[in-house]
Amino acid sequence: MKIFNPNNGGELFLKFIPRIDLQEGDLILLQMYNDGVEVLNDMVQFIYTDGICIIEFAFFGNEDERLTIKVSNQNQEIIYKGLALFTSQETQLYNTTKDTFVYE
Repeated sequence: MKIFNPNNGGELFLKFIPRIDLQEGDLILLQMYNDGVEVLNDMVQFIYTDGICIIEFAFFGNEDERLTIKVSNQNQEIIYKGLALFTSQETQLYNTTKDTFVYE
């Protein structure tokens, strides 16, 4: 799950490990859905370094908004799929085990 701050002026960065290798200079399709309704569909450029993909994009989310993120290449192959949450709360460090959360 990716956590975004809704108070950052709409400039977001998505950092992930892609499912397939990417070529610099290609465009990829970034889609975001809220309860199955598409709220963003944009071709974006990316930075791909040492197996990590970074996308910069503009989107204004609301507090406690939950979205599904889908990133695909021009051949419609899914590169990344995940969830996003918009919150201005500070994140806490915790370890998870089966049925237990341990706060550090």
